[in-house]
This record gives sequence, structure tokens and C-alpha cells, in this order.
Amino acid sequence: MAIAQLIAAAVCVRDGCDDVLAVLEMIGHHSQVLLDPSVERRVIRVRRHWAMLLPVLLQTVGIVLGVFLLSLLVAGVAGLWLVQSLLWYVAVGVLIRLAWKVLHWWHEVLIVTDKRFMIISGIIETKTP
Repeated sequence: MAIAQLIAAAVCVRDGCDDVLAVLEMIGHHSQVLLDPSVERRVIRVRRHWAMLLPVLLQTVGIVLGVFLLSLLVAGVAGLWLVQSLLWYVAVGVLIRLAWKVLHWWHEVLIVTDKRFMIISGIIETKTP
């Protein structure tokens, strides 16, 4: 909850709002804010299918497996500790990339109403095209 409070305080400082608690309550409820119940009715609110993550997951597994095998080969050679360290930094970077893609997938929401179709995305700043 502390991270959400920091984000709410930063948004309030940027936008000049007075009530941090009101901003804090709206985090994660952007789909309700965008819809006016007197004008339109939400039909469905879903995320994209998890299979969208398969290419990134397979790339991550392949790269981490390749790094592991190369690291085993390099471990037997003296003096190549720097190469082995760089290989593991690559593996950590690929895992961070996977986490970012999963987080982006989690925050992307498709909303269908009786009047329009919206895709809401964004981790740090919410975008509605």
C-alpha cells in the first residue's frame, strides 16, 4: 500500500489536487471513471488472452537456458569470470523484460459498452486511445 500512496502523492503534486485519499481510492478503478452510467452500460470487461505472452515466455526460457549452458561452458575456463557475470546479467535483464510484459498485459483492459469499445492500457500512466 505504501507504493500506491507514493504514486497518489506524486499525482497530486503533479496535478495540484488537494485530496490524496481520493486519488488513492481511484487507483485500479479507471474503468469506472471512464464510464458514465447515465449514458452507457458496460457489457464486458476483460483482459487479452494469456496466450499473447507465449512468444515472450518462450524467448525468455530459450535465452535463460542458453545463458545457463554457456555459463557451464565458460565456468571451466579460468579467467572468464567477467563473461560469466555478463551472461547472468543478460539473463536477469530478460527476466525483468518478461516481468514488464506480464505487468503490461495485466494492466491492459478491454471494455465493451453498449455504445463503444475501449482498450485501456498503461502501467505508470493510463492511456485510452
